[in-house]
Amino acid sequence: MDAPNTPTESLRRDRYGAPIESHIWDHYVLELQLAERLLNSERSERIGGGLYTEVYDTLFKSVPLHPQNRKRAEDLNADRARRASILRAVVPAGAAFLEVGAGDGRLSLDLLGHVSQAHAVDVSEQVLAEEHAREGFHFHISDGVSMPLPEGSIDFAYSNQLIEHLHPDDAVEQLSEIFRVLKPGGDYLCVTPNRLSGPHDISDLRHETSCGLHLQEFGCRSLAALMERAGFMNIRLLVGKKRGAEISVAHGALREDIYKAMRAVLGERRARTNPIGLRLVNLQMLATKP
Repeated sequence: MDAPNTPTESLRRDRYGAPIESHIWDHYVLELQLAERLLNSERSERIGGGLYTEVYDTLFKSVPLHPQNRKRAEDLNADRARRASILRAVVPAGAAFLEVGAGDGRLSLDLLGHVSQAHAVDVSEQVLAEEHAREGFHFHISDGVSMPLPEGSIDFAYSNQLIEHLHPDDAVEQLSEIFRVLKPGGDYLCVTPNRLSGPHDISDLRHETSCGLHLQEFGCRSLAALMERAGFMNIRLLVGKKRGAEISVAHGALREDIYKAMRAVLGERRARTNPIGLRLVNLQMLATKP
């Protein structure tokens, strides 16, 4: 971490030379410290030891202006509706559905009626009691990587903005658990930011690769390789809203190469805000349990 302990105002500048406001600088310093703590922790501290929860509780309590704390209800509802629309198009009707890192579980609840069973897994229970009791909805507490479900019980698994927050060792273990609970022929859709257009955490202020609480960001090749280690096959990218709007990892890598060329021409900052460029590196990876 290259952040000084007691920086002067002149040193509080981003990697493009622009000044950084004090509250953003404090967030930056804290997040890099918390990331370092997670990366250097023992498995027993993270899995079952509550370290993930402790880290994020510390972050959100210490940074009242964190974007997560400022999200408006209407924005959250619009994002959930958009994700539910995509999932209804790719998840088979009547499926047993699993959402990993489900938060309050509302997305899984929204899918009831399209799916027969909705299983929401998270490290803490945040669902309202009356919603928690709905028929077909099941909330499960996880230690951070394990899926407390029977082997071969799920048709379609999904996670969004999750795997990049996991310790690299835990990411492999969680993928293996998702693989275990899927039925043969079942699919897993993993949505995560592409490292080529990142970093996507606070470390973007001063670094070219993530070193905040996105402990590991992926490109299509690296995520596909991790999925293969867990046993998945037929790994491809979802590039549209409907089943069949998929391309191979090889074509996904070609899209990333096109983005790199665009970045060379436009410059990093302009490429990262270009809608076409962002579509090229949108990372929604579908993988199948054989």
